[in-house]
Amino acid sequence: MPEKFLLILLFILPFLSQNILGQNSSRDFFNLGEKSFDKGNYALAVEYYTRALKINSRFPEALISRGVACERLKDYDKALLDYQESLIFRDDIAIVYNNIGWLKFLKGENEDALKNLNKAIALDDSLSIAYNNRGLVNRKLENLKKALEDYRKAINLNPYFVDAYDNMGDIRYSLQQYQSALQNYSKAIDIDSTFISAYNNRGLTLHEIKEYAAAVKDFDRALEIDSTLVLLYINKSNSYLKLLNYGEVIKVCDQAINIDSSEIDVWLNRAYALLKLNQFRESEENLKKSKVLNGNYAKVYYYLGLLHMQKNETEAAILNFDKAMKLDRYLEGLKEELEAARKIAEKEKD
Repeated sequence: MPEKFLLILLFILPFLSQNILGQNSSRDFFNLGEKSFDKGNYALAVEYYTRALKINSRFPEALISRGVACERLKDYDKALLDYQESLIFRDDIAIVYNNIGWLKFLKGENEDALKNLNKAIALDDSLSIAYNNRGLVNRKLENLKKALEDYRKAINLNPYFVDAYDNMGDIRYSLQQYQSALQNYSKAIDIDSTFISAYNNRGLTLHEIKEYAAAVKDFDRALEIDSTLVLLYINKSNSYLKLLNYGEVIKVCDQAINIDSSEIDVWLNRAYALLKLNQFRESEENLKKSKVLNGNYAKVYYYLGLLHMQKNETEAAILNFDKAMKLDRYLEGLKEELEAARKIAEKEKD
């Protein structure tokens, strides 16, 4: 072999081998990232995808997968950057536009979200999740008819899409179409008996149509799945309040407080139940705690007014009712209680 040719070959070989190994390594790191992602180790997956991208920066699959992993870690800004960068190399992947649309929706950038979801559907009109997500955006934009159409399309494409049934139920609920909402939530539960949102939402709907005992059962079913969600205890205690079962209200609120003592509605429901049981001192203590949590919450002063009325302290009651009126004049029952207190005050003057 001529010496000159040999020298050239020796010079080129390291670069060729480095390039080949580099390509293999980027794919290897990508595959390790996929395995870590499948195991639920999203932080490690991000590390592997990043190593793959350091070797090959023009690797859209790694950018997309790292974006998904960042989403799972709730690092939405980084996820969005990865999705957007991937479009430089591949601008024809529908799920990427869907994911960008979803993140834009979470950021409240609804018009941008809509554009990206429209693009996703234009690229793949069988992508059910894009229709569901566009439905969420349309609902936020108060395009309820379009939102319902999107959810129907999502369900037609995937009859087992529980989120679409749940979301459709939410619109029916907001329109006070409670029977239709119940059907949607029940369908979601039939498909997935562990779907907490559907149990909670069906419970809220049952509460609205005054089926309080049935509502409690749905909240209980949701709590069997996850007993740490304070919102479920609040909703359950609201239904017990309507059933006038004040002992159960206190018990449910105590369970919630053991999980999170910073939820004002728990203390308020507990205070109201104690008030109804004529346990005025403890009720007042709970209301003071509520006031510390949020001194601008109308219901705090409304309940303080009710407490003072029970203790025949009319002037103090009126002061608190007036404060509540300034904060929320539409609070249920407040106007009537204030008028009744003023009439009593007039009689006391006579």
